[in-house]
Amino acid sequence: MLDDRKFYFPISAKEPESAGPAQPGPFRNMRLRTWRPVGANEIVAMDKDEPFVGQQSPCIQLDLSSTHGIRQSGLTLVKGKKYTGRIYLRGTPGAKVQVALVWGQGGGERQTLSLTPLSM
Repeated sequence: MLDDRKFYFPISAKEPESAGPAQPGPFRNMRLRTWRPVGANEIVAMDKDEPFVGQQSPCIQLDLSSTHGIRQSGLTLVKGKKYTGRIYLRGTPGAKVQVALVWGQGGGERQTLSLTPLSM
């Protein structure tokens, strides 16, 4: 499961100062996996005016010359198991979005889905 699904923490290339106090239970020593920008750090801003849920949502600047987005590493998957997920997007009409699950360095070690262009 993804960590910080409601984007409580700002998205930054910089390591957070603290992930907070240890939680009780068997996972208390696990470090929180944070979201990181794909591309330059400044392409992701946290929108506090119209967040989807919580107090802020990521706003990603688009640029046709390079790939921009957000990523989170450390997700554990089981080979042969089927997974289902959801993503909610709001953005500039016509924007093209791809979602990729990457498990290695090679081109065959990823699954990429191209979503229909965003509309109003």
